[in-house]
Amino acid sequence: MNVIPAITIVAAAFFAQATPKDDEALQSAVRAAVEKAAPVIVRIETIGGLESGQNATFGQGPTTGLIVDAEGYVVSSAFNFAEKPDTILVRLADGSRKSAKFIAVDKARSLVLLKIESDKPLPVAEVAPQKELRVGQWTVAAGRTFDGEAPNISLGILSATDRVWGKALQTDAAVSPNNYGGPLLDLQGRVLGVLAPLSPDGNEAAGLEWYDSGVGFAVPLETILKKLPQWKKGKDLLPGVVGISMKSKNVFTEDSTLGPTRPQSPASAADIRAGDRVVQIDDRKITRSADVKEELGRRYAGDEMRITVARGEERLEKNISLVAKLPPYEFPYVGLLPMRDEEPREKADANTSGVTIRFVFANSPAAQAGLKPGDVLLSFNGQALKDRAATAGKLAERSPGDSVKLLVRSGPAEREVSLKLGALPNDPPPQSLPPSRKTLNDEASKQSPNAGMTKLKIAEFSNEASFYSPITYESAKPCGLVLWLHGTDGVKPDDLLKQWRGSCDSLGLILVAPKSSDGKKWTSSDRQYLPRLLAHFSAQFEIDPARTVVVADGAASQTALALAAQLRGMFQGLAILRAAPSKFTFENEPSRRLCFYVAASDKELLSKSNKKTLDDLKKEQVPLQVVKRNDASTPLADDEIEALAQWIDALDRL
Repeated sequence: MNVIPAITIVAAAFFAQATPKDDEALQSAVRAAVEKAAPVIVRIETIGGLESGQNATFGQGPTTGLIVDAEGYVVSSAFNFAEKPDTILVRLADGSRKSAKFIAVDKARSLVLLKIESDKPLPVAEVAPQKELRVGQWTVAAGRTFDGEAPNISLGILSATDRVWGKALQTDAAVSPNNYGGPLLDLQGRVLGVLAPLSPDGNEAAGLEWYDSGVGFAVPLETILKKLPQWKKGKDLLPGVVGISMKSKNVFTEDSTLGPTRPQSPASAADIRAGDRVVQIDDRKITRSADVKEELGRRYAGDEMRITVARGEERLEKNISLVAKLPPYEFPYVGLLPMRDEEPREKADANTSGVTIRFVFANSPAAQAGLKPGDVLLSFNGQALKDRAATAGKLAERSPGDSVKLLVRSGPAEREVSLKLGALPNDPPPQSLPPSRKTLNDEASKQSPNAGMTKLKIAEFSNEASFYSPITYESAKPCGLVLWLHGTDGVKPDDLLKQWRGSCDSLGLILVAPKSSDGKKWTSSDRQYLPRLLAHFSAQFEIDPARTVVVADGAASQTALALAAQLRGMFQGLAILRAAPSKFTFENEPSRRLCFYVAASDKELLSKSNKKTLDDLKKEQVPLQVVKRNDASTPLADDEIEALAQWIDALDRL
């Protein structure tokens, strides 16, 4: 075996204090480890298939694989296999080339399984047991993508275990397309895991932005081998879902209380309910939402899980089998718009609790039950209602067709109303809705901060954003937020302001119009900038989460969807102008509703990619309003902006 010509040393601090003897000993250990593992590291070349995917590039150049079974099974990263290539060639360590067959994919961990035929048993990787792993130990990331007989390598340490919600090991060795699919080794030449561009966001390509950054991930080989018998049968390995949500949006808080449980899910069948507190999963004690997410992240569809919850003074143990997919969730619908809080809730007395009805939609369950504007909802199936958020939470536990009882106050009288919930419709809201609040406090409006259009820059980013704060802003009365992502023709803040000023002032909306780094297309750098920008507004203003929307023009729709997935639960609406994103399906959850608004011409709506996206959304029962335009080449007209603003104003409907 040839001597490795160079080693990328990441742990510079060690070498600052190491003696020449220490240096030589480490290099000898690395060489020996790589030489031992080299026979199981293969080079993979793909021909045909998809070369570009969502915000990333796939299938360019060779990739690496790892032999995991003497019969010829090879595991690699899914990076070069976004679609099954026409031809797959595997070059073994001895230089021989063999045709490979695509067997199946691990969609939970972005890996693929290949099979090559051999007239003799192949060498197999030696596993480094997970119980022996120690944070801080040396690791070697190896690939076989360059010309030459020796693997390409980089050196680092094991930074963490149980990353990416329990799925991966983390190393600071350089991990990139040069070694995706290759092994992460210890200094004994044993394989810790298979390198892959993973991300906590769940996006198949999200981890790409971290390559060569000192943040790299590897799927433990023990996990792969445990599932290998099932994988060999040609069945894809899928993430397991159970149908629960967490009450707290911050998963790292010391709280493991559940939010609404998905109807027709394993959790619902096991009678797990909103308000239950998870205290144990299998043998692990649970204290945080993050613990729950991590335990679910480890598991595949078909895996069994024993979950223990506390319900009041009771302690209930449930056995649950995870599934690959839940039936599409359809949002239940009463048919009303609530008044928005006139006073901060902490100042509200008992007489102001409940939900005051602002508007009742025609032909809705609420209208059929005789509910009227000004009525106050006091309880839902016997449970007192504090505000709109509490009502939405109770509603999310139900399904269309369920019968519910509401206690309603009309003037001084109270009455009980029974109604059958409908399904959230896709009809446009009325052109005119009554005010959602009492008259603006004139004195407070004079103190409104940053009223008007203002420029804003966020430290560490070159992007500039323009934003408009309405004159009606009061800190005690949250505003909706409209994030406008421009198309390839850029952003024109003055033109946007002219069109949006009236709606922002009358409906209480903050308009935010950032500029991409190059003024035209949105890049991976911009996708890091946008969450920081939104965090700024969340800190500076009181934002109404039920009316937070991202509007995407043209090609920006893909960035908007990636942002909505990354910040799941922050947005209530996603408006797409002209071009819907390709290769995207969206699944709603009871506690995190996202409604879609698509404005495009007939020609655009009938395009192959747009039609597939819209069909997928409809199939998943995602609330979707489609608005047809005559001329898609022109910006939205004033009346189209007003219609979009009215849709935003009605997003908090119940």
